[in-house]
Amino acid sequence: MNGQFGPYFSDQSKLAKRGIFYVGGHISGQEGRHHMCNQMFVEAYVPEKILHPYPLIFFHGAGQTNVNWLVTPDGRMGWADYFLSLGYVVYLAEQPARGRSAYHPEENGSTIYHSMEAIRKRFASTEGNWPQASLHTQWPGSADPEDETFSQFLSSQVEYLPSNRDSQELVLAAG
Repeated sequence: MNGQFGPYFSDQSKLAKRGIFYVGGHISGQEGRHHMCNQMFVEAYVPEKILHPYPLIFFHGAGQTNVNWLVTPDGRMGWADYFLSLGYVVYLAEQPARGRSAYHPEENGSTIYHSMEAIRKRFASTEGNWPQASLHTQWPGSADPEDETFSQFLSSQVEYLPSNRDSQELVLAAG
C-alpha cells in the first residue's frame, strides 16, 4: 500500500451491521458447464442508529464499480459513509456483468472500456463535450497520469457492456 494519500478507513464503530448478498441471476450454460450469470452483487451497511425510514441504494455508472461510493480518489470519505453518518441504511449494488457481479462472455458478449484520455476529459477536465463541462472545476489534482489522485481513479475503472440499455435491462431483471 503505497498511495500518496494512504487508504481511507471509515469509522466502523458507528456501524451496526455489514453484509453482502446477490439478487437476480439465472443458471446458464451447457451440460456439465452450468454457471450463474447476470446476478447483482450488493453490499449492505446498517448504521448503529437508523434515523430514516427508507434506505439509499447506490448504482454506479459505466466503467465503474460500487467502490466509487466508498472513498474518493484522493482519500476522502465517500458518499456511502457520509449517508451512514446521517443514519441511512445504505446498499451498494454492482451492475450485472461487472466487478463482483460475474461477467460471462458467452452470456454477456463483448466489453469495452474508457481510455485514459476519455476518462480525463469526462471526469477531470473543463473541456468536455457538453454545455456544463466548463463548470467542472472540482477535480482535486492535475489529472495528469503522474497525479496520484488521477492514477487512483484510473485504476478503479473496469470494462463494461457496450450498451447502456443492455446494462439497465440486466439491473432491472436482477431486481
